[in-house]
Amino acid sequence: MNSIYYQWGSRISTLITIVIFSFLLIVCNNKTSDSKDSTKNNNNPQGDLKKTDNNKDINKKIAPVKKKPGSDYFADDDPIQEDLMKPVYNNTARFIAGLSVDEPSKLYKLSKTRNYLNYKQQINKLWTRLQSKNISIIRKWREKNLPAEYNKMIFYPFSGPDMINPIAFFEDGRDFILYGLERIGSIPQPHKTHQQTVMNDLWRIHRALNTILHINFFKTIDMRKDVGEKTLSSVTGIMMFFLSRLSYEVVYIKKIWLDNNSKVINNTGKDSKTKNGVKGVEIVFRKNSDSPLKRVRYYQIDISNPSLLKHKNFVKYLNSQKTFTTIIKSASYLLHNNVFGKIRDIILSKSSQVLQDDTGVPIRFYTKGKWKLTYFGYYVAPITLFRAYYQKALRDGVKKMSKARLPFRYGYHYRPGESHLIFAVRNQ
Repeated sequence: MNSIYYQWGSRISTLITIVIFSFLLIVCNNKTSDSKDSTKNNNNPQGDLKKTDNNKDINKKIAPVKKKPGSDYFADDDPIQEDLMKPVYNNTARFIAGLSVDEPSKLYKLSKTRNYLNYKQQINKLWTRLQSKNISIIRKWREKNLPAEYNKMIFYPFSGPDMINPIAFFEDGRDFILYGLERIGSIPQPHKTHQQTVMNDLWRIHRALNTILHINFFKTIDMRKDVGEKTLSSVTGIMMFFLSRLSYEVVYIKKIWLDNNSKVINNTGKDSKTKNGVKGVEIVFRKNSDSPLKRVRYYQIDISNPSLLKHKNFVKYLNSQKTFTTIIKSASYLLHNNVFGKIRDIILSKSSQVLQDDTGVPIRFYTKGKWKLTYFGYYVAPITLFRAYYQKALRDGVKKMSKARLPFRYGYHYRPGESHLIFAVRNQ
């Protein structure tokens, strides 16, 4: 592999960690933070979970889908796998998120221990501080400024495990495609894990979220320490955390594999040796049993041009989608560089709408006549680290046409009133 590949791969790995900081900051409206380090409370092991004969949580099925014509399929005609719908997934997600679990669950007893109750109290306090008012502020802003009708396939480049942004801005989306360099990790099974290991993993989640409130972004070394591959604090676990905290029911989870023919298949472990295949995880969720199912697929992949030359199946997979609504946030200005030209071209050719900050597709690529641009917020220049990516055309557009300052934070400019958004709509 050439040096460019490693240079950009390293840069993505470092900067993609910023995404978790920035996507939480959209729900952060308070710069105060707790001074206590709650990690000291996870040092009192309570022993293994006792075995029980109660397997209802694992074996029983949850409320069936209430189907309407065509509702038992997703956008790509993949059928809903009702045989996978079991309450263990939702109880696990709620357990990770510090929310109550069903009494029949094997996790119920652990959820009543002193260590877990302490975690629950701290994570509730942390989340309340993060989400108070801001999700509702974004929703009100969205209802006023974004169209009610949009493509329900949501594409989120450079996302990492962020489920907050796409849901906050496109709540009616049904299919979500995310990708990042972060490893997927195992599907969390705390009911099969030593109790102290479980608690250590939970406190890693708390530590990761708490760090975000004190510094601007994760350092790569901290990210590797707090977001593991075989722990509750994996990418999969973090996605489960946010879905539960956003009041969704996690219906089922499965590992997937994008094979050489760009077909999504179940990852049985045997497919990992397939040349140029792409690992992924699929989570199906819903608001309640009366609501339609939604699906997010997260893929672990480097999408620089050299990597996509090897993973042409991922390019074909994206191009096989009809069209999608794209959201871009805190993307390290990678799309400003030609080494990411292939994914930039896909965004421009497949998107019907794009909501982004200045780290997304440069303004000059939105050809006049093909795209209609609407500007929101305030823009002067990128932060110092990315000052080379200043766009005069963007500054002029925001200065002349910005509707108003944004009432929430978005992107690297985390101070109130300094964020901006660009909404690009393809002309018919």
